Amino acid sequence: MAGPEMWCDFIKALRREQDKLRAELQPYLAGSIQVLDGTSHLGRDDKTITAIKQEIASLQKTIDRVISKQGLQDA
Repeated sequence: MAGPEMWCDFIKALRREQDKLRAELQPYLAGSIQVLDGTSHLGRDDKTITAIKQEIASLQKTIDRVISKQGLQDA
């Protein structure tokens, strides 16, 4: 059976992944990254922004679930 330390390490890894995704997201939100859409106009890639935000939220749900199920205070 996995101990609390293993779960804390798992949560820390998920949070590191969230941090990477937030860093990836920043240039899109700031308008620093622009892409060509199907009509050849430059603009923010809203699909990419949405996908990154959804992945961050999904990781948070997993973190919250592990904390709850394992009875952890936080990691």
